[in-house]
This record gives sequence, structure tokens and C-alpha cells, in this order.
Amino acid sequence: MILYAGLSLDQRQFRKTKMKISLKPPIRRGEIYRDFNRGERIFLIADGEFDQSLAVTAGEILDILRAGGLVFGSSSIGALRAAELHEFGMIGVGEIYRLIRRTEVFQDDWLGHLFDRDTLDLITLPFIEILFVISLFSETDIEEIGNSILRIKPFRYDSITPKVASLLIEHATISSDDKKIAQKFVQQLFEKSRLSQKARDANQMLLAVGKHLNHVRSINHKLRSLDL
Repeated sequence: MILYAGLSLDQRQFRKTKMKISLKPPIRRGEIYRDFNRGERIFLIADGEFDQSLAVTAGEILDILRAGGLVFGSSSIGALRAAELHEFGMIGVGEIYRLIRRTEVFQDDWLGHLFDRDTLDLITLPFIEILFVISLFSETDIEEIGNSILRIKPFRYDSITPKVASLLIEHATISSDDKKIAQKFVQQLFEKSRLSQKARDANQMLLAVGKHLNHVRSINHKLRSLDL
């Protein structure tokens, strides 16, 4: 069982889960084939590379599902691919996944950001994290919050440094006091002292996998008891 992460969940956060899963860096194109050929059959996709390397495709994951693999997705590219492939058996988990499913035209670059490949340290923050922070202080749908900010302040997905993040929050329709708190929360995301929405979703995925496997074990136990 493999988890492709490192950004949504780093080594320190992952160790706290105490799950027997192999943690690998953000997934790139071709790697799920490689790991399937090595004998892996359960794949958990949280993070992946978008622009820094070729992204894992829906077709690759569909091949794994057709070959009998089990694939879960959350947080980032995992949520995006799960939204595309839920009808074919990929299991999506988390708030970001549900946001993508209910948004008629979701902008993929809301999930993207830059990171250091060697250390996995954040260079920029994904726009989706800014939106979830702002949503704590607003009753407006997240997708509308994002679109309203973009109408005022267009930007490149890979440009959200702490300074840019602060400027984007200034364009949100929330009170001045709430903007200050939101800016503090975003700074904590950069410092990794606050749990990101991607991390929350990755943790939900781990819980979902645990429940799924327990359910499978229960079914297998019943079948063995029937001596089928």
C-alpha cells in the first residue's frame, strides 16, 4: 500500500498516523505503473506534480483500476483525478474532492503551487488553501470567493508567496479584523504550524482506507466461516 504525499502530509505528520503504508513523494507520470508492476495493489494519491514534471493522467489510473488495483484520492491531484474517475471506481475523499465534484467548471490551477523537490518545502501556497481560510469568515461558496478575487486580482497559480497571499486576502469580502486573522492563518500555513485543508483531507483519506480494509476483512471472515 502506497501513499503519494509529502506536501499535504509530511514525514512528521505521517508518522503520527502509525499506519503501515509506504510514503512516497508527490506522484509523477508513469510511477503508478512502476509501482503496480512491483506488486503494489492499493494506491493513495494526495500530492502530485503538475508543472514541475508531467502529471499522472486519468488514463494511467483507469488502467490500474481495470487491472484490479484500488485507488483513493484526496487533497490535490488525488482529489482532481478522483472527481474525474469516481464513476470508474476511484474513491475520492475530503472537502477539496467534494468541492471539485460540485463545481461545474473547476480551475485545476487552484490546486497547484511550487515546492522544492529535494526538501518538499513550500515555495508558494496553492490558491485553494487561501480560499478555505477565507471561507472561515464568509458564508459565500468557496468557488464564488475564488472567482470574485480573480476578477479583481488575476495572478499566476505559482506566484502565491506570503506577500501575494496577504494581498489576495485584502480583496476578499470580509471585515478588516477577519482579514488580519486570515492573513495570520495563512502565514501559519507557510510555517507549517497550522494544518492545511489538504492535510485534513489526506488524514480523512487514511481513515477511509482503514475503514474500507476493515470492511473487506469482515467480509472475508464471514466467507471463510461459511466454508465457501
